[in-house]
Amino acid sequence: LMVGDPQIGASGNVAADQAGWTDTLNVASAAYPDAEMLFSVGDQVEKAANEDHYTAFLAPSQLTSLPLVVTNGNHDVGSKAYEQHFNVPNLDTTAGAASSGTSSGGDYWFIYKDVLFVNLNSNSRDYASHNAFMQKVVAEHGAGVKWKVLAFHHSIYSVAAHQADSDIVDRRANMPKTISDLGFDLVLQGHDHSYTRSYLIKDGAIANAAEVPGQATVEAQDGQVLYVTANSASGSKYYDVKAPNAWYGSVINQEYVRNYSVVKVT
Repeated sequence: LMVGDPQIGASGNVAADQAGWTDTLNVASAAYPDAEMLFSVGDQVEKAANEDHYTAFLAPSQLTSLPLVVTNGNHDVGSKAYEQHFNVPNLDTTAGAASSGTSSGGDYWFIYKDVLFVNLNSNSRDYASHNAFMQKVVAEHGAGVKWKVLAFHHSIYSVAAHQADSDIVDRRANMPKTISDLGFDLVLQGHDHSYTRSYLIKDGAIANAAEVPGQATVEAQDGQVLYVTANSASGSKYYDVKAPNAWYGSVINQEYVRNYSVVKVT
């Protein structure tokens, strides 16, 4: 179960955000009782050091039974609380390193069944360290898995409020080539509080000119990557679609309702 930007506290009403977050997980776990993982693409809380926000985020009962995968968002990074609350595997604090002694940072990876998951701290735009980390992990573990999934918070192929931000434009220019070169199949992202599924993209361009918007099934060839941006899982904040005709947007959805996405691997 993939969730975006719970960002508890963003609405100004922590109790309401907690209620929305809890209800989303109740709905999701009822619909998919065999789900094996809860994957958050970042901004778990509104204020990085606010323990009330963390208490509300961690309140749903599912967080005592489903393994939780977290991503370091721009609202999480400014405190050591992120590192203190979440134990992530194979953390490399030199890749996507923290920007100060009071912030959090680092990239990490893990393997579950036949999927290699790589998670980047995209608050850092030290692309050299990110690339070296991904290259090392894929070289050492990529041959032993069927699928490779990358995750980071700052979506590079979204269509809402952040899509034209200078830092996003910079990431969009610098990240896709390496992602394609390393053979990632799927990229999970957040930050823009609006759902977008990309066309298959290779090296920062549409891979197949014949792919139609909303195509029900796509089959990636080497270097072709599917990018998915999640909407809000708690309802604490939504962003309007600003670029409905973005060249990369195959499926765009903003109904201002709480979202979760289901990723099935077979």
